[in-house]
Amino acid sequence: GSDLLEDTQDGATDYLSRARQAAIAAADDPKSGSKLRRGRRSAASATPKTGKSGARKFPIMAAASVFALAAAGAGGWVALRGKQIFTETSDAPTIVTKSSLVASNEATLAAAEEPSLTGVEFAEAPLSAAVNEALEEDLFEEGSTAGIGETATPVETVAAAAPTETPDLPEIPMALTLERAALNGNPIAQFKWGLERHQAQDHVAAAEFIGRAAEQGLPAAQYQFAKLHERGLGVPRDFKIARSWTERAANGGNILAMHDLAVFFADGEGGSQSYAAAAEWTRKAADFGVVDSQYNMALMYENGLGISPSQVEALYWYEIAAASGDASAPGNVATLREALPLDKAQQAQRRASVWTVSRRDPEANGEFGSQTWDRSTQAQVVAIQTVLNGLGYDAGAPDGVAGAGTRTAIRAFQADSGLETDGEISDALVAALNAQAQGLAG
Repeated sequence: GSDLLEDTQDGATDYLSRARQAAIAAADDPKSGSKLRRGRRSAASATPKTGKSGARKFPIMAAASVFALAAAGAGGWVALRGKQIFTETSDAPTIVTKSSLVASNEATLAAAEEPSLTGVEFAEAPLSAAVNEALEEDLFEEGSTAGIGETATPVETVAAAAPTETPDLPEIPMALTLERAALNGNPIAQFKWGLERHQAQDHVAAAEFIGRAAEQGLPAAQYQFAKLHERGLGVPRDFKIARSWTERAANGGNILAMHDLAVFFADGEGGSQSYAAAAEWTRKAADFGVVDSQYNMALMYENGLGISPSQVEALYWYEIAAASGDASAPGNVATLREALPLDKAQQAQRRASVWTVSRRDPEANGEFGSQTWDRSTQAQVVAIQTVLNGLGYDAGAPDGVAGAGTRTAIRAFQADSGLETDGEISDALVAALNAQAQGLAG
């Protein structure tokens, strides 16, 4: 089992522990009358689907575990998919973002995309002249030393040879970094910086910054803050607090929080128990494309958990989950197609073939786009390249990309200035370049 499965079991009641063991035993026993015995296993252990090339077409499903519930009238235990795992890598649970289901139900999704918890990477692409001219004062941090709060001047290509006359060189600004933006109170920066600290195993700092962003109302941060409380990483382990933050994130539009909140309601962990509320939140997450929720929705219809039992509706959601890439659903689809009258089975299949995913709020799910500190960094590189060229160090055409030519020019300048020749951009490099440019102008 996963770490989170072990953690959940630590805090579960004896009843739920026995229930889980009963569900696992039923799933493994071919003689059992349980409807869960075939293909019902943790999504964490499911084999991902592959394309023709053998490459993984869908990301590994990251459900933490199964958990067992006693279903009245179902003749046994029901093993639903558990809460998602907050990993220290970029792996994320399967979420459907595009659907091209067909009547035959044999085609898989045409495309799928993973939500990034860390936002959009800084794109190293050359700046156009129009972009250079459009960079404004808000790209740089205010209230610090020389150059802060000023914009980069429009760039012209400077000859690489030593200047024959005093060039008009811009003053290089101090870039607004992600860390500085986080310290300045930007909630997106706080969240992203907290994730970086988490990946670096600095869990105390991670919890501090993610918590700040959560308090400012960022749903993606609220969800991850809940996961930290589930695991006790940088904060006390507390399922009641974890559930509270999960609920706030779900209400704010975070679709993984919707899935986890449904699990909290189903098993009663950290608060009240309600199958009806579990079914409501499961449906919301399923509509937004969370595949584990689609599978759970089918199970809830099949076994009448918080919702009127319906084999037709169960087949409908198993069809959707199967076409979305779930590894366990196809077996359940085959079983229910055989059990239902042909017209009922075909009806569910036709409905599933035209199902489309609901549009989610990108920011609530950790998709933020390019941020101020990204553009600030690129503008600073343009200014550094311009000054290096003006001082006789060939950095190439100022394009905002710190490539090999720029690094070589930086190392040459560092060697001549008595700095460490690492080719890296630092506050010390910016200060030395500004000092020489001002001395040349004076």
